Amino acid sequence: MKKMENYLVIFILTWAFVHNLSAQVKRPIELYDLVLLFAPDSSTGSPLVDWKRGAEAASPVKWSSTLKKTGKETFTKEGNVKVLINKKVVSCGGGGGEGVCEWYIILDGPGKGYRIFTIGADNFHIDKDENVLNTLFRKNRMIVTLLKRDTESILFWNYRYKVHLPGKLPLWMKIEYENQTATAGQAEASDFTDLFSITFYTDEKDLNKLQPDY
Repeated sequence: MKKMENYLVIFILTWAFVHNLSAQVKRPIELYDLVLLFAPDSSTGSPLVDWKRGAEAASPVKWSSTLKKTGKETFTKEGNVKVLINKKVVSCGGGGGEGVCEWYIILDGPGKGYRIFTIGADNFHIDKDENVLNTLFRKNRMIVTLLKRDTESILFWNYRYKVHLPGKLPLWMKIEYENQTATAGQAEASDFTDLFSITFYTDEKDLNKLQPDY
């Protein structure tokens, strides 16, 4: 009887360990689905999204910080996430060679909720002259309107769009690239993106501001 109790205890402890470990391992999520997760629902009618969004155990995001105060009325929250693009894990390349991209997500906003979220990765390969939207969001139910394209520089470029997603309030999206090499010639030779990010704004007035007014 005692031996049976010991086996039962071992079984329970093993199950708890495996269950806890599996809860910590975050599954990859399609980029489009990640945007859907953090976009404001149309049913709320509010551009502010609760800071608890994506905090549940099943969330694909591993949060590296709790809510941080960055100003008098501004807050931020950061995490890491495994991203799929068109159902594939993509590679990023830097001075150390190719490797799986390490994606991050950052939420920004006032105390009542975030209204800006950024998804990005360092050294993600993408060319300003290719179909950027098709590369990132192929075959997805995203209706976009191009608002502005600034692609004259090889060191820095961005696209700005208005975005409509099913069941969500409108978003304003900025896809941005910055190569931190010293010259355009070095940028051509490097063949990789230094900084790449996609920022979504739930309020249009924040799109063109360096520092949103919360």
